[in-house]
Amino acid sequence: MQLPIFLRYSRNLAGIVSKLGRVQTFHTALVTQVSNARKLARKRKEKLISEQGSDKQPIRRSKKPKDDLNLRNESYKLAQKVAKLTKGEQPKAALDLILKKSLAKKTVAYNHLLEYHLRKGEYNTAWSLYNLMKKSMQAPNEFTYTILLQGLYSLLVSDLAVSKEKLTELIKKVYENLYRPNSVIAPNAIHINVLAQCCLKLKDVELANDILLHPKTKLDSSIASKFMYLYLDIAQIQPDRLEEMHKFSRDLWEFTISKYKENEFAIHEDLLCSYARILSTSKHESHKFLALRILLEQVDAPVQYPVQEPHPTLPGQCCAVTSRSLITVLFILRQLRDLASADFYWAFYRSKIPWPPTIQAFHERLRLYVELNQMEKIMSLLREMKEVNVLPTAQTIAIAMSLCLRHKYSKFAQDIWELAPPNTEKVKWVKDLVPSKA
Repeated sequence: MQLPIFLRYSRNLAGIVSKLGRVQTFHTALVTQVSNARKLARKRKEKLISEQGSDKQPIRRSKKPKDDLNLRNESYKLAQKVAKLTKGEQPKAALDLILKKSLAKKTVAYNHLLEYHLRKGEYNTAWSLYNLMKKSMQAPNEFTYTILLQGLYSLLVSDLAVSKEKLTELIKKVYENLYRPNSVIAPNAIHINVLAQCCLKLKDVELANDILLHPKTKLDSSIASKFMYLYLDIAQIQPDRLEEMHKFSRDLWEFTISKYKENEFAIHEDLLCSYARILSTSKHESHKFLALRILLEQVDAPVQYPVQEPHPTLPGQCCAVTSRSLITVLFILRQLRDLASADFYWAFYRSKIPWPPTIQAFHERLRLYVELNQMEKIMSLLREMKEVNVLPTAQTIAIAMSLCLRHKYSKFAQDIWELAPPNTEKVKWVKDLVPSKA
């Protein structure tokens, strides 16, 4: 039996009302939870403010990372634009762009412009820009000093018409700025290496010693060898300072040995050779013997010379050995005029280093034979070069034929000339020794 139509409507309405009631209850519960969460967040905020003070600084600080990111992006974009302008030869536009007001750091942009002017040889402009950079409160970074030192040194050794006195002055100013007590930039190996090269070029022992004695200086073997070569140059060009240079070099040697024994220093072959050459400038044979001992110990070779003077030495082999050591050994033996030892150590090194050695080793041995009038050995060594595929140069032939300037050996000139490469004709006096063919 069907219900009347109005009763069916009444039942549907009752179901709808029931569902609306449940929705209302859910809505009320949700509003209550949101309200409670807001109250809890407000209470936490009020507690944080009360603990930190009324200025709400911790809350404002949350916006700062976003500002820093924007500034870093602006700094990067500025540097990129300046680099592009300098590549397009527009330094004035690049400087105008840098000088526009901005809170972003401009150090990298200044670095690009500094590098441009130094590459062009415009060191006065570069220095003015460096001063402007500091006045604009843009602190130089370690790359700024690298750019300045490398740029000034490149100009110092170039053939450009530049003022060596002015460059020297600027290099010393960079050193003073880098090493000043309140500088936040610590000199790195690149800075010190370039400064050592500058000292070597300028023959400035005083600046070298200032750098060496400064507590900020961190030495390595490459840097120490450059200072050794500086002492060697001064000892050779200023004989009156020979003893002084020997003292400086010995102090540096003792320091490096102590650091090596403490595992704080890696010694390279170049340092051994530079110190050995300084010792070889001494008037005392014992110093030359010591130089040989330092080098020969690296290949575990028998040392035939007595060393009586106490001197710090290395505890056995400390580095790989190449032709450089052999050249230095031959150089010292040439001073001692010891032909037999030269032949012996030549054969010994053959089993210890990659063979054949560099052509400079052959030249050093040829000089010894020339000084001792050993024409047969000269010819034998030239044949040995051919056997090991070392091509003689014009210098090789010039050294060998220098003995032919003596009438007694002039008959060998033709034999040596036949081994000469085509470019030997550049050495006119060598060509003149060979009789022209009719």
